[in-house]
Parts: sequence; C-alpha cells; structure tokens
Amino acid sequence: MSGPDNAPPTEQPGRVFTHRLTPVEIEHDLILLGVDLAPLAGAAEGGELTDGTSFSVATEAADTVQLHLRGVSPSVAGELGAMLLPTGRLAERGWRAGDTVGLRLEPDGLALDRAEPGAPTLEQRRALWERLHEAIREASGQPVPLAGPVWRACTDRPELFAAPLSPLSELLAEGRFAFEDGRVAPDGFDFAAWGRDKRLKELGRRYRFEPDESRAVLAVVQEYHRLTEDETTGPPEEVRAALGALAEASLAEAVLFETIGAGRTGADVLLRLVDECQAVAPRSGRAALCWLRGKALERGGDVAGAEREFQAAEAADPAFPLALEELAHYAGDRGDAERALALLRRAGVADEDERVELLSRFHAEPHADLGRNEPCWCGSGRKYKQCHLRRGASAATLDERAVWLYRKAETFVTEGGPWRTSMMAVAVERSRHDNAPLALLDALNDPLCADAVLFEGGALDEFLEVRGALLPEDERELARRWLSAPRGLYEVQRARPVTLREARSGETRELVDAEPAPEAGTLVCARPLPAGQGWRAFGGLEPVRPDDREALLALLDSEPGPVELVAFLTRRLAPGSAG
Repeated sequence: MSGPDNAPPTEQPGRVFTHRLTPVEIEHDLILLGVDLAPLAGAAEGGELTDGTSFSVATEAADTVQLHLRGVSPSVAGELGAMLLPTGRLAERGWRAGDTVGLRLEPDGLALDRAEPGAPTLEQRRALWERLHEAIREASGQPVPLAGPVWRACTDRPELFAAPLSPLSELLAEGRFAFEDGRVAPDGFDFAAWGRDKRLKELGRRYRFEPDESRAVLAVVQEYHRLTEDETTGPPEEVRAALGALAEASLAEAVLFETIGAGRTGADVLLRLVDECQAVAPRSGRAALCWLRGKALERGGDVAGAEREFQAAEAADPAFPLALEELAHYAGDRGDAERALALLRRAGVADEDERVELLSRFHAEPHADLGRNEPCWCGSGRKYKQCHLRRGASAATLDERAVWLYRKAETFVTEGGPWRTSMMAVAVERSRHDNAPLALLDALNDPLCADAVLFEGGALDEFLEVRGALLPEDERELARRWLSAPRGLYEVQRARPVTLREARSGETRELVDAEPAPEAGTLVCARPLPAGQGWRAFGGLEPVRPDDREALLALLDSEPGPVELVAFLTRRLAPGSAG
C-alpha cells in the first residue's frame, strides 16, 4: 500500500508502535510490517535505523526473489512487507520469540528497541476506535488501510502512541474489529473469503500455476496454517481433493516453501499436516507427502529419518523427481557417484547440470569415444587409461575428492536450507557496490560468501554434525582438519603454481588449481585447506590493499562473523576506492 494514508505525518515524530516477535522473525532476522506496525510502513523504505543497522524492505508482490533468497515464503511478508535485518542481528540483541519491540518514528529515521508497553487509557482507546469505525463506514463496510485512521486518531489525541502501548492487533481485537495484513474491517468480516482470490492470483504469478493448481496448493497451505492454531478436526474435503495434485513436483515444492520456506520453524506443524493427510490421500499424492515429511525431518536434523521417507516416496512413485534428487544427494554424500548419477538421470536432470558434471568426475562409466592414450575427458591432463578408464570415486585420491567434499559442504549452505538466511546476508554485503541487475545472484555464487558462512558462520560444524555420518571416513576426518585451518593474510610469492607466504609466520602453501593466478607480490586474504597431499583455497584469493594490511590482521584476530568479514573484504570495490 502507498499513498497519503500510508505515510506517517512528518509533524508527529516520537510515535512508537509495538510488536511481539514471532519464531519466524527470529529465525530469519526480519520484522513484519503487518497490522502492529502498519502506521510506520510508509516510513520504512530501507536504509539504516537510527543505530546504524542496515535494512531493506521486501513485499510479497514486488520482492519474491529477494524473499526466496532469504529463505522465507513471500506470503509471510504480505502486502506491507518485512524489514530485512542483517543475519544474527536479533539474536545479538538477545531477543527471542515473544519479546516485545517498539518501532519509533524519529526525525532522522526509525528506531527499533525492546519495549515495555503500557495499557492505553479508555479515552485513547475510544479515540482510536472511533476513527476506525468512521473509516469503515466511509468504505461501506469493506476493509480499509489501517494507517490513515490511526494517524488521524493520533492527531485527535497527541498523547496516543507517544509511549509504548499494547500492540495494535491486541487493541483491534479488544475493540472487536476484524483485521489482516494492515487492513481493518467490521467485526465478523470474512477476510479468508475476501483474500482468497488475491492469494490465488499471487500463487499463480509466483509459480506460474494454472488456477486449479493454485487452488490445490492454497488448500493444503491453509490447512497447515489451521494446524498452527492447534486445531485437530481433520482435513476438510477440499484438502483431500487437493492432495492428488501434489504428484506434480512443482506443486509439492510450492507447498514446502509456502509453509516452512527454507527454515526450521514450523517443521513440527508440517509433520502434523503430513500425518493428518496420509490417511486420506489418494495413491497419486503419497510420494509427495513422504517427501514433505522427509524435508521436515531433515530440517530438524534427523537425516536418517528423512532418508527413510525419501525411500518411501520412491517406493510410492519410482518416477517422483523430488525424492530421486534427494536420494541422489544422500548417495553423493556417501561417495557413491554411480548411484547418485543414476538417480539424477531417473529424475530427468540434464547432463549439463553442475551436479551431474561433478559426479561424472568420480564415475567409472567408460567413454567409448576416447582412445586409451587420448587426454582424459575430465581435463586432468593425463591420458584416459591413466585417469578415468577403470576408476570411480573409490579409486580417486583424497586430493581429488577434496573438491567433492567441499562441494558437499557448500551445498549444505546454498541449496534451500536454514543457512540460506546467512548466505543472503553475506551476499547483500558482497553486492553492496554493484548496481548490475543480477548483482545479488552473482554474489550468492561468489566463493567467498559460502566460505565465510561455512567457517566464520559455523555452518561446517553443523554440516559435520548433521551429515557427517554419511561421509566416507577419510573425508569426514579431512573436514574436521579444515575446522582448525585459519584464514590469514598472505603474500603471493609465485604465480604458477600459486605459492603463498603467510604474513606473520612465514609458512608457505603451494596451491592446487588456483585460478585466476594472482601476480607475485600481491597481498591476498585466503584460507588454504589441506586436500590430501596438497592445499586448496576453495574460498578464493581475495585481494588486499597494502593500506588495509594491519586493519585486516586486527579483524582476523577478533574472530569476525561472516558478514563483518565479507563487508571488510568488499570495501575495496566501493566507487572511488583504489582497490
């Protein structure tokens, strides 16, 4: 919503509106600009809070990609949107779900602080309610934006919201109003029916669904939200009818993202939804339900239980691609390239897919078009007979499999899991000085971003805790060695092969396959990792200006988080910087 009724009056600074944080907000580091904070939505245009905290605002309709990358369903943001804060910011402040925060309008911007709301007086309540009733009457009983009448009530009573009061949602409920996503209506108004067409159109736009596909997804998603209220009456008929449509993989994926997104919050409710639906689902929908149950278990860290559900999905429908791709992931983590490739091909994954290309390097499938003495297809430079003619992952050295191991860990943080929020935060910093249309997507593929989340962010620890049991023993031990490998400042002593000299200790590291090769004498920030008998810098060699030498060393000594590290290493790219 935009326009005069949504913009806070410039002559009313100091007004504060309160909101109780939800688990989704805590997990994804966002503040929802819904009913409670609707009067200030017009002032939240992105930039910085008064304490210097950067934020952007994303709405359901306009910022689908940004919300997907953050790992949260766009429907969570709604029409007014959500303030996206740096990753970990809410936890840094010690805030938890249920805590009350206040968003305050100041002359120089918005301030966000913990709040202890008091109860409004009867006169303040009446002033608010009278303005709301007036606006609803003018709209002939239809929903109206909340911001306008609230600001008019503040004009009537200057002390209203001058200090933290109860959240607007609670005051509206007390006044017997219906409300949703920044709009208010008479008591008893059916917002569910009113908004159904809007939601169906939004699902169709977001996923390019036909109307019947959108209706099927919406029916299941609405049942999920009903279960969040602890209702246990069983799925209505429209949900039973929709379950068969989930045999189409894109619809099952949409259900996952419209319920728990890429996070952990709500996984228990998704399990309840699947349990409720399995007894009444037609055969065509059973594979999707098993897959959804597996994803919920996986988000909770139960990879063994998740794999059993993916196997059950394959048994229910041997061609269900989502289950086949998940099972390929498990086979790949175990080092079984042959089975992983077979599963991906059954799922219809193209040969050009990066997963197929990586696995093919460790697969023993013969290449009839190559002579024994010709260069191997993998690009190693050796003859085919000396490289991949009669070998697979079991014959590959740990040096070679280190690339695969790092990719397994990288996948853990990049492909739709709970670490997606951290990846988004570092990508925002990495793309801060890049105005290209796809700068954010490019940043997500920057090796520095994943490396910072894995090491400075702690994701590698969790990867080993959650999926370490799947790894071959020597790979598991190698990954544990990586945990103690420091990031440091190095001078490039030689360009080919790249040889690095650590700035403080003087220790040297000769890297394998470091591209592009920097010039000798260059200062770089890197984390060389042992890779069998050699060393690799998977996170890249980040150039460092000589003037930044001491500042970088001090930063590394302080054990920075991933966002702080990436922000420092990115500032050389700022306009006007001599980097």
